[in-house]
Amino acid sequence: MIFTRKSLYLQYHEPLKLLRWQWQGPLSQARFEEAFQELLFITLHYDVQRWMADTRGLPPLGPQEQAWLSEEWLPEFGLNTAVHHLALILPDSLHNQLILETALHEAHQYDCGLIQFFNCAPAALDWLTRSPDEAELLERQWQLSVGARKQVA
Repeated sequence: MIFTRKSLYLQYHEPLKLLRWQWQGPLSQARFEEAFQELLFITLHYDVQRWMADTRGLPPLGPQEQAWLSEEWLPEFGLNTAVHHLALILPDSLHNQLILETALHEAHQYDCGLIQFFNCAPAALDWLTRSPDEAELLERQWQLSVGARKQVA
């Protein structure tokens, strides 16, 4: 299932309880918080256990987003979700990469599961699914949906 919500483009794969997300559009503090609250809601609602965050298109994060992510959102995510595998596709921006790595380092006090960093989606999906065939299927579905979305826009 692929869908859009609150500045996010999402893919949910029920058999593995896997959630994939990618940011879309501009960034503001309110929009950032709303989107990440939606991620938390979806994660809890679907009992997500595997999470793939594709942060390559995330606009530059400011100090307010960084503080809110570290102090408010990550503790709630770590304490309240069943996520045990988190694949993070590193952002294009070194600035955002440092912010996310710092936030995740601080999150070690919460149980956010195994966290791995990747440069591309296929490698992250392969790690999350442990099945090259399933990873390829999910990536193909994603690419077809992204292509269709670009044609509509």
